[in-house]
Amino acid sequence: MLHGRPYGGVALLWRKSAFTAVSVVKSNNARLCSIKCKIRENNVLIFSVYMPTDCTDNLPEFTDCLSEINAVAEDTGISMVFVLGDFNAQPGELFFNEMQHFCVEQKWLCADFELLPSSGETFTYISDVHGCTRWLDHCLVTSMAMGYIENITVNNSVSWSDHYPLEICCNLNPLHTQFVSSQVTNNKIFWGQRDSDQTKLFTETCNKKLSKLVFPMELKECYGKTCCKAEHKLVIDNMYSHIVSILQSGAIASHKTVRQNKKGYITGWNRHVRPLHGRARQCFQSWLMAGRPSSGVTYDDMRESRRLFKNKLKWCQDHEDKIKMDILASTHDSKQFGRFWQQTNRLNARASLPVEVGGITGSQNIANMFKTHFRIEPLSVFDQMRDDARDTLDPRIDPLRFSVCEVNDAIRSMKRGDPRGMMA
Repeated sequence: MLHGRPYGGVALLWRKSAFTAVSVVKSNNARLCSIKCKIRENNVLIFSVYMPTDCTDNLPEFTDCLSEINAVAEDTGISMVFVLGDFNAQPGELFFNEMQHFCVEQKWLCADFELLPSSGETFTYISDVHGCTRWLDHCLVTSMAMGYIENITVNNSVSWSDHYPLEICCNLNPLHTQFVSSQVTNNKIFWGQRDSDQTKLFTETCNKKLSKLVFPMELKECYGKTCCKAEHKLVIDNMYSHIVSILQSGAIASHKTVRQNKKGYITGWNRHVRPLHGRARQCFQSWLMAGRPSSGVTYDDMRESRRLFKNKLKWCQDHEDKIKMDILASTHDSKQFGRFWQQTNRLNARASLPVEVGGITGSQNIANMFKTHFRIEPLSVFDQMRDDARDTLDPRIDPLRFSVCEVNDAIRSMKRGDPRGMMA
């Protein structure tokens, strides 16, 4: 695993559980890589690209990469194609115009340019030197793939790179009926896990809203007698729905969300990086509100805070082992021995499962081998009767006999709290 900001080459990461099968599509071009993902009976082709910088001398290499992408897509015969990466194509400039010309010829679309605002508000790159912003990262798709895209956003919360991730949200459920998340839905209206503070907050919220609920005037006329008016049923349904919505809002307001860390853990983040990250985010937001100036105090603060944050983040990544040892030493000096041994156990590498046992490979085959080896066949009824008869006829064995009274006396003579039998 590489840390920091490595350079050279392109890569694709995927979650194995999301696809039926994934195969790598070979390419001789070092600026792109691609995979073929199978979703039930359908296939999806995904590219990751890194184009050269935008200049006239690099235009042949740029068009060569586009031609390679088109050739791979035609050879595979897949109609759903996603091409994502750093195209170095700013809207209105040479590379972007060439990219748009390619899309028109192949009847493809630049999905992010179609769905995101193009009035200058969207940018995926910010220069640490000049502070200028550019829209360099794009997503090219076929017309069929465009129909499965639900949303495209630029994640501006990333501060460790000068490029901001372009996030593409696709709904592939029509393609694959098994493409359902295995995670449990975060149900906020769940009564089994509520503490006293949550119950109190729920009660206060519901009482406040229920006190403002107005009883319908139409129902007062029919109080105490049978009502057959159909319009009154609609009034009752509306009032019932209003009460249910109030109870639901109270449950949601009193729900405590447990945030899960889905990102990679950085050793020393809380101690060394978090303050600088907060400062960098604050300066970045101030710079955005000021209209993204390229000079001045606001720009200098944004640039300097980002530089300090990146330097400290890289320092933590380069000195991960030293930070762990320092944390252990400080925990031991403060006599927090419980935490000390917990952190020590985390550092100990656990032995991995063997690949081969006794010449047998595969987890299922190894488990069956152990099952067969340690299995004890139970005795049949005939064998048990024969063993009991042999014990009875053997004169060397003195049979053990006792009466019901002896058992009763033994039980009565037992002291409370004195373990007997299997617990002794």
